[in-house]
Amino acid sequence: MTIKEFQTSLDWKIKNMEIFSKPLQIAAFSATALMGERIFDMGKDVNNIQLRSPGYVSYSTKPMYVNPDNLYKKTGLGVPMGKPKNGKIRGETKFKTGEKKGEAHKTRYLAGGYKELRNKLGNRTDIVDLNFSDELRMDFSNEKARNQPAEPRKINELEYQIKLDKPINQKKRDGLEKKYGNIFSLSETEKETFFKVIDFEFRKQFAKQT
Repeated sequence: MTIKEFQTSLDWKIKNMEIFSKPLQIAAFSATALMGERIFDMGKDVNNIQLRSPGYVSYSTKPMYVNPDNLYKKTGLGVPMGKPKNGKIRGETKFKTGEKKGEAHKTRYLAGGYKELRNKLGNRTDIVDLNFSDELRMDFSNEKARNQPAEPRKINELEYQIKLDKPINQKKRDGLEKKYGNIFSLSETEKETFFKVIDFEFRKQFAKQT
């Protein structure tokens, strides 16, 4: 093979690679973005059905203590404070008796339980909302912030993956799907979008090259 023939062959391969790789990239990104919206913004499973706790139980309102330092978000939670007593509308910020007398409280009492905590942190309680620390969402979305579309992992020009990298989030996924059913797979609508986009983009790329 001459240098000219090799160059011609290489040019042909590059041209045809673009015809297939570009549509695949756009379709993969579109489907992943839709999947992220369904799971984390709408709280729906692979069948596009709203996630429901067994018996349609809402988030717990059982009173609880929470340490603000152990949370990723602190906005709206307020300072550490004990349980109100003797008709007081707020608890004490320091221990009055016992071994910790005079020390500041490290936890805050929430009379409304986990539901109150979610409300204070700006998380939804009207649906099963998989956002809390955003760690699961960011792992799924390839480290993208909540207000940015999820992106797939690029393996090579012709392969993309939607996956969770962190073992802790893989366990969360397994637990959630054991409780609610299939969530982290492409829905039929997302599959249809994928194939429609790849067909449209392929036709567009092919027209450019011919």
